[in-house]
Amino acid sequence: MAANRRISILILRGLSLILLLPIIALIILVAITPLTVSGMFYLVGFIVFTVGVFGITWGYRRSRYVLWLGLTLIVTVAVARIFLLRSSDKIKLLILPEQSATCWLNCLIDEQDASLVSTRLLPLIGWISPTEADGLLDAMYAGYQSMAADQSLVGSPFARTYLNLQNVYDFDTVVIEPDNHQPTATALIFLHGFIGNFTMPCWLIAQAVRPIHALTVCPSVGWRGDWWIPNGEATLRATIDYLHQQGISRIYVAGLSNGAVGASELAYKLTNEIAGLILISGASPDAINSGLPVLVLAGTEDERMPIAMMRAYANQLGDKATFIELNADHFMLAKHDKEIQSDIAAWLQKH
Repeated sequence: MAANRRISILILRGLSLILLLPIIALIILVAITPLTVSGMFYLVGFIVFTVGVFGITWGYRRSRYVLWLGLTLIVTVAVARIFLLRSSDKIKLLILPEQSATCWLNCLIDEQDASLVSTRLLPLIGWISPTEADGLLDAMYAGYQSMAADQSLVGSPFARTYLNLQNVYDFDTVVIEPDNHQPTATALIFLHGFIGNFTMPCWLIAQAVRPIHALTVCPSVGWRGDWWIPNGEATLRATIDYLHQQGISRIYVAGLSNGAVGASELAYKLTNEIAGLILISGASPDAINSGLPVLVLAGTEDERMPIAMMRAYANQLGDKATFIELNADHFMLAKHDKEIQSDIAAWLQKH
């Protein structure tokens, strides 16, 4: 028995040494990222917890106190966020179609921390090219700072999205009220792209509809952003039904990347429901012409949705399309937000 115990201890210590470098690399990656206050406390708690685990593994009995200290700090931050984070009158996070309050899972981690750490990680694993990564972290940080100035603490759908909990009967939706808080009959539905629904891009789009005092609603369909499948269409229709219940009579649909592809493909089925389309960094070349007015925003350096394809899509719509090229890549909403907001606002005021 004693020999088996010694072998088990040696195996655990060997595994701890194998895991040490990846854990240190992760800590460094997170530490060099601009974190929120809760993110910094989570990081400290994780470091203390990790030190405790390694200490116990290597036979330092008092390390259990260090472990519990780290775990206590992590749990305290999580509980504090759940109790402190509540939707304001301006930026809400609802679960549709039942219109219930958001799940506690969406309150645990600040979206800024998750997004910015991911933005550092994705180029390292090849999901984002060096060109796309250039300036993206700074642009996203600026976006989160601007949103924080508007509302300091907001929920995010990303947690339930990555746990695969979004479905047509129970999906997270970001709802952003117009500035004047007055009743409105106009709304814009924003369909997210690949990687899932996040509050900050929704907030960026909400700034573009300020001139027409519209409600902005951003539903979730899962991390793939596959709005063209039956579940995606049903989610969009459920969102439209929700808006009708709120007294909304004029609805625009906007989409980003895969969301724009889905919007372009579904538009012909919704001609009696929506007033127009706004497609950012995406469109389907096979989409049926809906006859609706369409604003197409495309980046000349887009590696994922080539400018030639976007231009061809706009050309086949004839005078129903307004085509605008920006000297930008696929992530132009984050990097060129002010320009895009201005273009959208001008188009909406004409349509």
